[in-house]
Amino acid sequence: MAVAAVSPRGVASVQPTRQPPPVVIVVGHDIDASAMPLTYERNRFVTDMLRHYACPAFVRKEGGGAADAASSDVFEWVGEPLPVVGVAEMTAFHDEAYVRYLALRETLSEVDERASCVKRSRAGDIQPPVSRKAFAQLRPPPRLLPDLVPIPTDEAYGLTGDNTPFVGMWRTIQTTVSGTLLAARLLACSGRFAAIHWFGGRHHAKRRTAGGFCFVNDVVLGVLELQKSLHPAANRILVVDLDAHHGDGTQAAFLHDSSVLTLSMHAHGVGIFPGTGGIEEIGAGLGRGFVMNIPLPAGATDILAVPLVHRAIHFALRKLGESLGAIVIVCGADALSGDPLGALNLTLGGMQSVVRLLLQEAAHRSLKVLLLGAGGYVDASCARLAGAITRDVLSCAAALRLGKTEYFGDSANLSTNLSVAVPDDCEHFTRYGPSFLMHGLPPAQVRKVQQMPYDSPMFLRMRRAAEKKALRHRIKGEEDGEEESSDDDEDDDDADEDEEEEEDEEEGDEEEEEEEGEEDEEEEEGEEEV
Repeated sequence: MAVAAVSPRGVASVQPTRQPPPVVIVVGHDIDASAMPLTYERNRFVTDMLRHYACPAFVRKEGGGAADAASSDVFEWVGEPLPVVGVAEMTAFHDEAYVRYLALRETLSEVDERASCVKRSRAGDIQPPVSRKAFAQLRPPPRLLPDLVPIPTDEAYGLTGDNTPFVGMWRTIQTTVSGTLLAARLLACSGRFAAIHWFGGRHHAKRRTAGGFCFVNDVVLGVLELQKSLHPAANRILVVDLDAHHGDGTQAAFLHDSSVLTLSMHAHGVGIFPGTGGIEEIGAGLGRGFVMNIPLPAGATDILAVPLVHRAIHFALRKLGESLGAIVIVCGADALSGDPLGALNLTLGGMQSVVRLLLQEAAHRSLKVLLLGAGGYVDASCARLAGAITRDVLSCAAALRLGKTEYFGDSANLSTNLSVAVPDDCEHFTRYGPSFLMHGLPPAQVRKVQQMPYDSPMFLRMRRAAEKKALRHRIKGEEDGEEESSDDDEDDDDADEDEEEEEDEEEGDEEEEEEEGEEDEEEEEGEEEV
């Protein structure tokens, strides 16, 4: 049996009912396998929210059960063990010596008992336990990820501070990279619109050094994998990084590459990691002009950030034009208000606004979308964002599949709909308090800023751009005026002659009036003298 459908490329065709769903969600069999020491429970929160908020509306009623056990025409849930990846896959970008060192690092030292006793605290550690329903499930505890004793070689590869090696590090790296590569490969299938891997987005790792809790840059590896499947005439990729910290590793990877345009929105200022991402960074060589940065002051809110990002996205889309084939979104939850490490105050609705713009443009232009996670250090906020954005993607794909233009009719806008509750059957329901609404976030950690500081480089550049634009309009207006005057030269000459005659007559009349006035004045003066 076949049905008429509209593909993500916007072409109506007759396709079989067993056509692959337009969205694929990569989770894997072991959701703890890609966990990090600072966020060892985040994957569980995210997966739970996807199952109970994002996916149920798009599951067939006869399927029943959880999202991964049900069938859907809109999404495919990949819950099987992920393919094993190794050094060969990672050296598509990274230095081979660096990757091999990561693979062997756990065998080079013992567990650091002192560091294990003072493990880095997390924002969710003081929250109450999971819901009563979860107690009955008797799920195993999260992975223990103790740090390893440092050795001298670690410093050469940036494996210090936030990037301290830990037990299970190689397993975490492998699983993260495998999930992103699998998502990119599944996205290449015909009929796919989007692929989602919330456990990816390690955008700080560079070719031979770690950085910002990132050891291997799966964003770069995913972009390179995705480019293999794009048409040669439309093989450029737009990478939009919405993490609170500058995507320095991704930018460095494509600094000289004109086939990838990196656009990063991030907090920028003294003491904010990683210290890069200024507006003066625009790429180099063939890649000059293919790097865009939106450095925001600490505490920036939706009012300041969202319009700037929207404008930058429109500019990037115009620049890439018909050569654009895919969009990669790095969606970090640390840009949300209340994150202890993010330094921004965006809302869920603000993040939705940006991602919805990208999804809408992708639908109009028949582009592929690869959605990855990134930072985020409040587990409940990460889950809320993942649930809301995933539901937006599914709603857009469902509408596109049916030929509709109302892409987000099945997903609530958390900027305007403030009554959407966290599903009470979530495993970690009690951890979402005190606000059990989807848009609820912790109190802001930094003062809210709603305008760009007047002395900031961003504001000065915006002012110069506005002045140049005003100057161009003025010059254009003067040129248009000159053209009009040249067209009316003959009429002007005739008018000048008439004006000269009238002026002569007026001058003669004025002279007569002046003479008469002088005579009258003389008479008056004479009368006054008498």
